Amino acid sequence: NYNLNLVLLSISSFFLGRILYVLDIPKNIKFFTDATPTKQLENKLKELTIEIDKSKIHNAYFKFYDESISSVPKGKTDRLTSMYHFSMNIFISSMIILLIYLISWFFTKNFIYYSFPIILIGVLSLVSTLGLFYGERKVKYYFTRQYNSFLNSEEYKNIIN
Repeated sequence: NYNLNLVLLSISSFFLGRILYVLDIPKNIKFFTDATPTKQLENKLKELTIEIDKSKIHNAYFKFYDESISSVPKGKTDRLTSMYHFSMNIFISSMIILLIYLISWFFTKNFIYYSFPIILIGVLSLVSTLGLFYGERKVKYYFTRQYNSFLNSEEYKNIIN
C-alpha cells in the first residue's frame, strides 16, 4: 500500500507538472500580467486615449528590449521569471494534490500521511513565489525598471506619435 501510494504520487506529480507547464498558469495570473511592461504600456496608452494595436505595442517594446536592454538585466529577468514560474507551478501542483487527497479522504476516511509534506511544500512555494515577484530587486522591480526605460526610448516616441 505504501509503495503503491508513492508510485501514484510520483506519476500524478509528473503528469500534473507537465500539464501545468503547458497551460502556463503563472503567466496568466493577474498580478503577474498587470506588472509586465507590455501590459503597463497598454494601460498607459489607454489613459492617454491613444488607440494602438496590441501587436504594435508588443513589437515596439520587444524591439527595444532586444536592442537596448543589456544582457545582465535580461539575464536576471529571465532567471527570476523562470524561478517564479517554477515556484508557482509547484504551489498549484501541491494544491491540486491536496484537493485529490481531500476527495479521497472524504470517500475512504483514511488519513493520508503525505498531506503534511505537501502542505509544507505548498506554503514554501507560495512564499517563494511572492518573494520572487515582490521582493527587493526581483521580478516586479525589473519589469517596472524596463517599462520606465522604454518610456524614454525612441521606440516609445515612435508609437505615440
